[in-house]
Amino acid sequence: MHHIVELIRSIPIFIYTALIGALSTLLGVFIANRHNSKMLDKRLEYEKNQNEYERRMKLREQIYFPALDALSKIQEYLVLFPTIDIKQNSDYFNVNGITEKLNKIEIIGNKQTIEAINKTLYEYTHSIFSLFSKKLVLTSIEDDIENVDSDIEQLKQDETRNYENLKLLGEARSQDKEKWTRIDDNLAILKDIKIELLQKKDKLEEKRYNFLKNFLLECNESSIKISNLSLDTIFAIRRELGLYINEVDLKKMSEKYAESINNLYKQFFENLENEFAN
Repeated sequence: MHHIVELIRSIPIFIYTALIGALSTLLGVFIANRHNSKMLDKRLEYEKNQNEYERRMKLREQIYFPALDALSKIQEYLVLFPTIDIKQNSDYFNVNGITEKLNKIEIIGNKQTIEAINKTLYEYTHSIFSLFSKKLVLTSIEDDIENVDSDIEQLKQDETRNYENLKLLGEARSQDKEKWTRIDDNLAILKDIKIELLQKKDKLEEKRYNFLKNFLLECNESSIKISNLSLDTIFAIRRELGLYINEVDLKKMSEKYAESINNLYKQFFENLENEFAN
């Protein structure tokens, strides 16, 4: 033990200094490497999160923008529903892929957004079934009017043919009274039938007008309901994307717009009825 102590004492002081410097350097390198390693891990984690965020945002862009366009198309579609030919259009529910675009929101949307879009789709489905049943009735009325028009046209042709036969008889009327009388009776019968058909058409036209009036109003109301629900969906999407807006003010603006549209519809029909009355 004594020899060891003497050996340590015999080592020059600069060697101790060198050893301490080397150890300090090694410790510094170790600390620096550890720090760089942590920074690299954080950087990789940040880049990973950033890439995931950008991927999700891009996916949202690919889904949300077409979905928002579909919400607008739904409102337009409901307003124009009375003009749709259900005999030619079998895909009246998912026209232009509307529901497909909206259903895709469930792939990427959060709970609030999915709930909002599901409420919109439910109301849209309910509206379509209700409006479709009324469209069937309206189509039936229009078919009846078309059939009456066809009968009236046929009567006109029969009248023309009978009048031509009378002209052919001409001065021979006194010689062929029986034939003349028969043709004359036919014309009288055709006239009575024509009057009945015209009266029937008038009633059908009135029925169609009243039904169409209520139908258009219901289509407009359905469109406004979808508009309000669409606004909730838009709010949910904006909150999800961090694009906040004064929702209360925008809601009031939407309600005011809906009220003005309703007033326009009512004013239109009032003016129309006044025109008919005069």
